[in-house]
Amino acid sequence: MARLTKPFTICCLLGLLLCGSAFAEISVATIDMQDVFDAFYRTKRFEKELRTSADMEYLIKLENETESLKVQMQEVVSRDKSFTMSEEAKKENREEGRRLVAKIQERENDIRQIQRKVEKNKLDERREILAILTTTIEKFAQDNAIDLLLDSSGVTSNGIPPILYANAKMDVTQTIISQVNQGHEEEIKELNAAIEAADEARRAASKESPVKEGQ
Repeated sequence: MARLTKPFTICCLLGLLLCGSAFAEISVATIDMQDVFDAFYRTKRFEKELRTSADMEYLIKLENETESLKVQMQEVVSRDKSFTMSEEAKKENREEGRRLVAKIQERENDIRQIQRKVEKNKLDERREILAILTTTIEKFAQDNAIDLLLDSSGVTSNGIPPILYANAKMDVTQTIISQVNQGHEEEIKELNAAIEAADEARRAASKESPVKEGQ
């Protein structure tokens, strides 16, 4: 899932905090929230469910059919340039082209509808997962007397990393990943295998051309 951009003001805020004498003893740590999100077992559950869902299977089928129809359309265009075709043959060829265009448009409309549904499901699940992670991370910071926890993932609106430098000892990413996934280690291995199998099946399906004119 896409990384979030951050306002450049985070760097200014940190500078102000660290310059003030009142904050001389401030405890600062960093975390890569994208890495935590991606490694979380709930995220992997959703990714596996998404890849094996009926919507995704239908989407793959539509995408493959659309590509096949486009190849057929290219053949129609190529034939139409032939100088040896009779006018009657050209008329039939162009009629076939119109039928193919209609089929392509129909499938592309279906693809957009499913993509919108899938994206909505992704956003809803992302909100739930981030709420769980935020609560866990806030408690971790409080329990470990961390005053400021900075997200090192993503970039600012200017394309600059939000943290230009931080000692690796300040990073708590792996600690958080271990904590949120405690007790789910074996499940994660199974989910990773299922996700890879689903991706491989999609790659294999993309090589097929299931649609022939007339279907």
